[in-house]
Amino acid sequence: MPQPSEPLHATDDLGRLPDGVNERDHVSGEPPPPPAPHRWLPTRWTFFGVAVAGLLVVSLWLRYSASAPAPAPPPVARSPSVAILPLVNASPDTANEYLSDGITEQLIGALGPVPGLRVVARRSSFAYDERAMDAQAVGERLEVGAVLEGSVRQFGDRLRVNVHLVSVPEGFDIWSETYERPATDLFAVEDHIARSVVAALRLRPPAALVTQPTASFDAHTAYLQGLYQSRRFTRRGVQLAINYFGEAIRLDSTFAGAWAGLAEAYIQRGVVEELRPKESMPPAKAAVERSLALDSTLAEAHTTLGLIRFHYDWDGAGAEASFRRAAALNPNLAEAHLWLAHLLLALGRADESFAAGQRALALSPADQRTRVQLGWQHLRAKRYDEAREAAARALEQSPSAMEPHYQLAVLAELSGDYPAAMAELELALVSAPDRGELRASLARVHALAGRPEEARRILTELGERSDDRYVSPYFLAWVGSALGNERQAFAELARAAVDRSEHLVYLRVDPRLDTLRLDPRFGRLAGRIGLP
Repeated sequence: MPQPSEPLHATDDLGRLPDGVNERDHVSGEPPPPPAPHRWLPTRWTFFGVAVAGLLVVSLWLRYSASAPAPAPPPVARSPSVAILPLVNASPDTANEYLSDGITEQLIGALGPVPGLRVVARRSSFAYDERAMDAQAVGERLEVGAVLEGSVRQFGDRLRVNVHLVSVPEGFDIWSETYERPATDLFAVEDHIARSVVAALRLRPPAALVTQPTASFDAHTAYLQGLYQSRRFTRRGVQLAINYFGEAIRLDSTFAGAWAGLAEAYIQRGVVEELRPKESMPPAKAAVERSLALDSTLAEAHTTLGLIRFHYDWDGAGAEASFRRAAALNPNLAEAHLWLAHLLLALGRADESFAAGQRALALSPADQRTRVQLGWQHLRAKRYDEAREAAARALEQSPSAMEPHYQLAVLAELSGDYPAAMAELELALVSAPDRGELRASLARVHALAGRPEEARRILTELGERSDDRYVSPYFLAWVGSALGNERQAFAELARAAVDRSEHLVYLRVDPRLDTLRLDPRFGRLAGRIGLP
């Protein structure tokens, strides 16, 4: 891996005055006036006054020393923590944003495994991508001691990277540098930045921080473009991500990160395109297993494998091992803790589940998705007040987001407030009008509200669109249960099991299926999935 040369510019913005200059040197050149003469009392009166004062001090000390409170302990220093804000794309071409975002992600990933350092998760850092807030204010919101921010500019085959580390309590720069290098020196620049951050925070870096994942610069460029597209989480973005990751693999078939990215993109494709799990999960599993065969230290790949084992293989023990391995490799990987929380709740281990969920939220406090996911966790545990609070907080962060409105709709339905449930579902459908899960939920609410004809009409519509988009039979079981048709509900759950629907793992903790729990068929199905 190429080693970085000296930075083009290095600045120290601590606000120090130049050597030899004192702030008091700015007074006039006139000498100060002589001190005023003192008037002394006679010696015997001086001695008498000192004696009386001494007796008074001793008396007061004897009176108050027993009852005086102990001195307050010194404040406990916050453990080292940092947020890496999205580097600004300073290039004239907006298409280069993939590069600035990619460098940001790689710095977050590099610092995550550093012992003793809390690194805010990517989703929370990127929540401030376009907000007009200074680094100190963002750091205070994220409750970190330092914030790294900067910019990236590409001109020709060269890069200029400017970064500075801001102390959140004081508001000044702890460290800053500007690098101008050939683009091929990107890994060396990232390594130097990561090591400088660790040194500034007075920590000891591990042997390897940023390593060169591929010898092909073009493969790495395609990989960064794939990451950028996959983070958009749209149908077009996911398809572009698959293409870019495929190009990276074509250029370097040993590029473990590209295989891991491809696996995650396949899972995303199953969600945004509503594919059958048997279409999206097998290629995702093959890709992530290839990734880990090439590099077993990729925490993100272990998280992806755990998700596949959890949702598709119904292998609870294997999924837990994967999530815990990911968290051991990178304790700051919020996704590993989040999915572990969902798994533990599905397995009936609620206390452990909520502990893992709180860890995920501590690592990603500004991410509305993490908060919503923990809201589902509370809802499934029938902690409805906590679920409602989580949804409300998520809406504060993103008022138009679909998931919080959907979550509030389910909470309203469970409380019997069907008009409120329909209103929240309509708000959720604004941003996802074709989402099968939302349409099925609307049919269920109509059924519960005494409008079975409307519920059946929506079911018919969902059936007609099944050739175009997959609607999990698990959602249709909700509607059958609400219509009082248990035979239909269990038939749909059986179809969901054949499809390996990811939602079946929450069978035991889904309150919308409470009316089916006493039926022996319910227990047999749960046992088939491996649920206690």
